[in-house]
Amino acid sequence: MRTDPAQMAALAALASAPSGLAPAELLDVLSDAGIDTTQALEACQVLLDAGEVVVQRGTFELSAAGARALLAIHAAIERALDPSPSTPGMEECPSIPWLTTVQTCWVDAVSFNFAVAPDALRPLIPPPLEPEIFHGSAWVQVLISRLRDMRPQGTLPGTAATAGVPCAASAGSPPAPPAAPNPTLQLFRRYPAFLRLSPRRVGQPGIDGF
Repeated sequence: MRTDPAQMAALAALASAPSGLAPAELLDVLSDAGIDTTQALEACQVLLDAGEVVVQRGTFELSAAGARALLAIHAAIERALDPSPSTPGMEECPSIPWLTTVQTCWVDAVSFNFAVAPDALRPLIPPPLEPEIFHGSAWVQVLISRLRDMRPQGTLPGTAATAGVPCAASAGSPPAPPAAPNPTLQLFRRYPAFLRLSPRRVGQPGIDGF
């Protein structure tokens, strides 16, 4: 399966042009995708040699072999994003893959972990989850973090809808009234805070973030 970005971009560009593209048009499309002329020409030559691209009446066209190569790439991306269980004992996550399969840069974080009585935590967790017990205690985490470039898996920084948007803890917040400096309050104002429990599915090993 092809993994070279220039070759994949060329296949995708020709797939979107059923009547083919003139050499200059294909180079322009690849240039818009951030691929320089040298890379584009090398990619086209590789695809021509493999029979995945053909020249018809002076235009580049996608061949049947090229269409199969592009479908194989698409299938590989689908497999990488598939949230289906990887083992028979797992349950399928009902979440939308493109919203939950993300990549980001974790700049910094502070984690506070509290041991609590399992019976106090159990009423707060919906079935079929139950508290995960460690050394006789259930656990609650308060996570204060700063992330950068969070986006759907496989996309470039700056292309996600949230790119450049300030963190949730500061966006749109009214200015705080004058007060004596408080390091704890300043920390919570600067970074978004998350409360996370550590439950697990009833009768199954492993921990689920909740």
